[in-house]
Amino acid sequence: MEFHDKVVMITGAAGTIGRVLSKRFQEEGATLVLIDNNKERLDELESSYLSKKTEALFFHADCSNEEEVKQYVDKTVELFGGIDAFVHCVGITGDIIPATDLSTVHMFDIYQSNVVTAFLSYKYVFPVMKRQRNGSILFISAVFGVRGLPHFAAYSTASHALLGFMKSVALESALTGVRVNAVIPAPTNSPVMEEVERALFPSDPKIGRAQILGFLPYGRYVEPEEIAEAVLYMSSSKTKYINGTSHIIDGGMLAK
Repeated sequence: MEFHDKVVMITGAAGTIGRVLSKRFQEEGATLVLIDNNKERLDELESSYLSKKTEALFFHADCSNEEEVKQYVDKTVELFGGIDAFVHCVGITGDIIPATDLSTVHMFDIYQSNVVTAFLSYKYVFPVMKRQRNGSILFISAVFGVRGLPHFAAYSTASHALLGFMKSVALESALTGVRVNAVIPAPTNSPVMEEVERALFPSDPKIGRAQILGFLPYGRYVEPEEIAEAVLYMSSSKTKYINGTSHIIDGGMLAK
């Protein structure tokens, strides 16, 4: 198994994508450190692991709170000795409205949820991996970090910023044995997209869904399981010369 005896930390682990990621890493033998700010969903995730022969640590924490990030990274190192792979799966879409209707407070909230959380994760995870002279840091972003879309100004801005941050720290990390990359999925089959559909067409979400799928060459959303396979590959020992890149899983959306 690719991740046998490897310590894998996942933030946003109780979300739609995070749960699938944790399951796949568990199947590959990883020791898991799972973090989420939603206690109810995290407790459900923890309960699902009680019958599994998997070493897993669960933290209810706010990834935008520096002290809490430091605490769960320090505790992980104390218990397991290090971190081999880190996957950042935290972020929110925010209000889907014209940019002129966005408040300054909302813009800062989206930036904090999508970018500051990534910065804090890197700030405390990278030194651990640097001491090991090995490790993978992977940020889950979105196609809105590569192209714009009307009414998604806040989310698109934050997604672009996240990719810029990834590229910068990848260059800083290059000679340390630590690689930093991103995975960029198309709109994903998840409750989040159901909310987006309703926001676009409150009277008939099916119209919103049809409009979104019209942008996708495959005519469907990407599945969390498809994202997970790319994440496992990018986190594996097979990608030690891949650094500062964005692994796009969009079915050709950006080729249009």
